[in-house]
Amino acid sequence: MGTKFGLDFKHGDKIALDCGTYTVEEVESDSELTVLEAFKKPMNEGDKETGVTFKALPKVDQHEVFDAVTYHLHSDGCIGIFPEGGSHDRTTLLPLKPGVAIMALSAMLDGSEDVTIVPVGLNYYQPHRFRSQAVVEIGM
Repeated sequence: MGTKFGLDFKHGDKIALDCGTYTVEEVESDSELTVLEAFKKPMNEGDKETGVTFKALPKVDQHEVFDAVTYHLHSDGCIGIFPEGGSHDRTTLLPLKPGVAIMALSAMLDGSEDVTIVPVGLNYYQPHRFRSQAVVEIGM
């Protein structure tokens, strides 16, 4: 089908298909790769003959970001992080990610004595309206 999986993917990358997004476990060849998860829905028989469109989503290495944040915190700096990564209209928090805690712990292991994490919540009155009013909640 003209694919070049050997150039497009490596272990840990993701492949986005019409039937879902999957983590690449191993690139077998330019035309075959193995994914970690089972397909969420089966492929159509015709797709096996004609192929499907896909998008490569490279795994992002965050080591440089973590190192820079650790250095900045160790230098008594302050950073702002939005760990949920976006806004939503649910009444609950999105699942929390460990990055903030890892960065704070790294700075403390590196010698910082006082690393404080201050949670901040933004709640919009009309979340789908540009520049709507918001309530900013700071602290516990």
